Amino acid sequence: MATLKELSEHTGYSITTISRVLNNDPTMSVSDATRAAILEAAGALNYKKPSPRQRRDAAGHLCFAVAEMLSPVEQLKDPYYLYLKNHAVQHCLDLGHSTVSLVESDGSYQLMGSEAVNGILAIGIFSEDQIAALSALHNNLVFLDSAPV
Repeated sequence: MATLKELSEHTGYSITTISRVLNNDPTMSVSDATRAAILEAAGALNYKKPSPRQRRDAAGHLCFAVAEMLSPVEQLKDPYYLYLKNHAVQHCLDLGHSTVSLVESDGSYQLMGSEAVNGILAIGIFSEDQIAALSALHNNLVFLDSAPV
């Protein structure tokens, strides 16, 4: 598995340029040829982004709890919901952050893990009581696929 430094040595581009291209930085403007050369080199050298565990001690590591509206069985019947949840979790992982699940039981939520969380991703539509229970766990709430007032 290649590192950014090895990609830089192989392509002649800076580590910063390579990182921004591989992370699809929308503020980064490079030619199509540069982008293609970096992506080809990354594939040829078998570059893979470091896993969140490898970056756990890096500055900026965050952990998000994920609250879900649907049960696992219901998720299998709803491809949109499943895609939304998987995309959100994968994006967190791609950024070097981690996620833990929140499980609802008797009107309250319980974290499935011991790591402190920096916020909650609430996926789906939640009742006022559920929102209050989530708010009791953390004041940083982000709702996906709903906009409670």
